[in-house]
Amino acid sequence: MYNVNVCALSEHWLRTYQLHVLDSIDNNYICIAKGTDERNPELLTCKGRSGVAFLISKDIYPFTSLIEVNSDRIIGIEVNIPNSEKYRSPVQADDISLIATNHESAREIVSICEQYCESWSFSFSPAKSKLLQFSKKLIGPDIFLYNEPIVPVKSATHVGISLDTSMKTMDRTLKACRTLRATTASVIRSGIHPAVLNPKVCAKIIRQVCYPKALYGCEIWGKLSKTETLMLERTHHYVCKFHSRIA
Repeated sequence: MYNVNVCALSEHWLRTYQLHVLDSIDNNYICIAKGTDERNPELLTCKGRSGVAFLISKDIYPFTSLIEVNSDRIIGIEVNIPNSEKYRSPVQADDISLIATNHESAREIVSICEQYCESWSFSFSPAKSKLLQFSKKLIGPDIFLYNEPIVPVKSATHVGISLDTSMKTMDRTLKACRTLRATTASVIRSGIHPAVLNPKVCAKIIRQVCYPKALYGCEIWGKLSKTETLMLERTHHYVCKFHSRIA
């Protein structure tokens, strides 16, 4: 590692008060980092797929400045060494999604990404890239990234959210209901119990811990069927009764 001036870390899962751990990795490096709670420090839980950092060699740290980026998943630095060029290096902690309304627009957006990568000296992985087309059939020629075709798939997971081109959502809703039930029971059994804590405090913890975990990504779920709505309502009633019965 001693031949490396800058080491990038992504998805380190550390909160802000834990970032000092990165400074203990190597005494020859200084850490510049963002925690998983960078934008929401008041939350009891944070999404694991976030947190970015640079380990910068002490030799070039005096010539390094932070680039302000309004995101908890992206961090950037500028290295301005005397008598040399400026070097900029952004690190992205998670995946990138490109949304287009037609095939031609998708090709243009991918082309823009290639140009952006060239400007900032990083690249995407064609092998890990996937194409989801929410229509009855694929229309148009293949979309290429670095002269390699992006493989069309029927389903994929993006930042922990399952996407399916068939628009079938029952499995997703069923998983959310199961997660909410299981997480609530786990929290209660871990000691966060209405018999020990104020019931209002216990209910607030369940609301801030269990529901975000179960309903993660619900903002893009779209329209639910009557059956799915009923499933979620019954699960919510179960959680309320479970808490009230114990209290």
